[in-house]
Amino acid sequence: MVGFGGSQRGVLAGVALAPPLFAHFWLVPMTGWPFFMGFCVLASLFALQRSLMPTASEFGDRGGEMMLRASAMPRVLAEMPSRDAMQAQITARLLPVDRRPQDAPPDLDEAIGQVFSRMMARWRRHRVEELPDGEAAILCLIDALCRAEPDTAARLAQSFRRPDVLLKMRTEVHRLARERASYDRAFASLNETQALWQAKSFDQDTGMVDALEAMTVPDLDLWHHIVLNHDPDDPAQRAAALWCVRQKACDRATVAAWLVLTACHGGFARRVRRDGPEFIDALRMVIERWNNGSYRTAELGLDPPDRLRPMGPRALNALSKAAQMLDLPPLAEPKGLFSDYRGRLARDRSFWCLASGRLLKAPTRKAFIGSVGSIKAS
Repeated sequence: MVGFGGSQRGVLAGVALAPPLFAHFWLVPMTGWPFFMGFCVLASLFALQRSLMPTASEFGDRGGEMMLRASAMPRVLAEMPSRDAMQAQITARLLPVDRRPQDAPPDLDEAIGQVFSRMMARWRRHRVEELPDGEAAILCLIDALCRAEPDTAARLAQSFRRPDVLLKMRTEVHRLARERASYDRAFASLNETQALWQAKSFDQDTGMVDALEAMTVPDLDLWHHIVLNHDPDDPAQRAAALWCVRQKACDRATVAAWLVLTACHGGFARRVRRDGPEFIDALRMVIERWNNGSYRTAELGLDPPDRLRPMGPRALNALSKAAQMLDLPPLAEPKGLFSDYRGRLARDRSFWCLASGRLLKAPTRKAFIGSVGSIKAS
C-alpha cells in the first residue's frame, strides 16, 4: 500500500506536469503564452522538487535504518529480543538519573543515553514508542557495542555502513565512563580527607605511611605528590613514596617517576648498600609489575610529558648495576618507561605535610573535583 508520503509525491508530480501540458495543448495560440509558459516552468520545477524531497516521517524511517548495511538488518532483527524488551532497554538508558551530582560526568549508562537522545532527535522520534523495529534494534545494537570488549565491539561495528564512526563513538563513551570513575573516586577521597580534618586525626606527627594506611580510598593525586616531592634523604618520606608505588592502583606516570627519580638520585648507590637486598627486592617487584601490566591506571601526566626521557640512559645504567653491587641477580629492564605521559596534571596536595603526615589545612572541593564531561558533538 502506498503511504501518505507516496500519494503526496504523486499529487505534487501531477501538479508539476500539468501546467506545461495545459499550456501546450490549449494556450499556444494565445499571444501571451511566452509569459505564461515561464510561470508554468517555475511552478513545475518547484512542485517537482517538493515531490522528490522526503517527508519528515520518511527521513526518520530511512535515516535510522540506513545506518546498517542492507545485508545486516535481517540478522540484527532476528538476534534482538521482543519489541517490548527493546523499548524497555532503550527507556532505561534515557531515564534521567537524579542521584548524579550536578558536576559529575555521566557514567556508562548515562553516556549511552546521551547517544540515544541525539540519534532519536536526528530521526525525529520524540518517544521510544515511535521507533520502528529497525531503529530500536540499531539502538540496542549500539548499546551492546559500547559495552563489549574491543574485539567483540569491532565485530559488531561491521554491521554498520560506517564502522569507524561507531567505534569512535564507543571510545568517546568509554572516555566519559573513565572520567566518571575518576570523579567517584575523587569525591570519596574528598569526603574521607574532610572527615580526617574534622576529626583532627593527625594532630600528632604520625608519619606519612601511617596516614596513608589510615585512608581507605586511593588518592592518586596524593600518591603522585608524595613521589615527586618527598625528600629522598628522609627515611620516613622514602618509605611513604615506596608505599605508594607498591599499590597496584598507583598511576603509571607515578610509578615511572619513582623508578627514574630514585635511580637518578645522587644517593642511589649509598641507598643500595645501606638498605641491601630489601631495597633490591622492592625495585624488582615494582619493575616486574610494570613489565607484566599490573599497573593499569593511566590517568595522570607529567609536565612536560617527556620529562623522564632525558634521564633515561642514566636511570637504566643505575638500575642495571644496582643488583650487581650486592652480587644479586640483575634487575630486568623496565619496558616503555620513557614514554610521554599526557594525562591530566595531578591536583594540588600541598595541604599535606610529607614530613609529619599531618593535614595542614582543610581540603577544598576544588582540589579534588574536576570539570564535567559530556559526549562530544560529531
